Amino acid sequence: MENYFKGRHFQKDIILVAVGYYFRFSLSYRDVVEILRDRGIIIHHTTVMRWVHHYGPLFKLLWRKQRDTHSQSWRVDETYIKIKARWHYFYRAIDSHGLTLDFELRKHRDYQSAYHFLKRLLTTYGRPDCLVTDQYAGTLKAIKQVIKDGLLVKANHQCSKYRNNLIEQDHRLIKHVLVKSSGFQSLRTALKTLSGIEVMHQLHKVSQREPSLFGFSSSQSLIELLVQWSVQQSSQCIKKTILLILHQNQTNFVKPSGWLINDDTLNLSGVQFASVIWHALMRHWPN
Repeated sequence: MENYFKGRHFQKDIILVAVGYYFRFSLSYRDVVEILRDRGIIIHHTTVMRWVHHYGPLFKLLWRKQRDTHSQSWRVDETYIKIKARWHYFYRAIDSHGLTLDFELRKHRDYQSAYHFLKRLLTTYGRPDCLVTDQYAGTLKAIKQVIKDGLLVKANHQCSKYRNNLIEQDHRLIKHVLVKSSGFQSLRTALKTLSGIEVMHQLHKVSQREPSLFGFSSSQSLIELLVQWSVQQSSQCIKKTILLILHQNQTNFVKPSGWLINDDTLNLSGVQFASVIWHALMRHWPN
């Protein structure tokens, strides 16, 4: 986890508090600077801006790799985001519990944008039991195409503005954070900032489903996200080392079901991985 903060002039706790406040609340960069100054930490608002632009995509990457299973009833919609005095479109998808599935910022609201977002969503999570969208022509055309591609069943698609109220309200919570912002000057910086806001919003929604005694903490949630990723990476390294040692012995390990041990084995849990290795060893060295 320390590698993410290597070369920074401030400690990781200060950085996580600063970006956590910005992603969680409707604050400007100068507001965050003022809050930190009251705690004896003197920084410039452009430093906070650089932190936001650097760690927003990082948190998005870590969140994507740790996404849990969701319900099979989804809501897909887009909202407007102004970038340099021009409207852009922020495509979002949530499940019936309000948990975020995916998001993407696009320049246009058309068939290509909707199809690209839906294809990635369905490829990542598989077919849902229910997919609710609005009645925009570009979105409906994209739905027809993903049905033709075999990614979605026609009977599982619904057009209902009332059932889409859930994601419409979720848009409001995202845009509320941007109230104090002076606006985005480029698509690149907008995507970086929105990535951090979306991840923080998702962490907060998860905490609401699992309330703790001390409530939600933005900086603590980001620390837990980084720690979980570090633990996962350490587990992957241990598994790779074990597989490397076994393959160096030129042994063709096979699970009882007949599947070869390969890189897919790394995705197994610790208990499942140990079971696979044990059965492979017993198969080749029964004595």
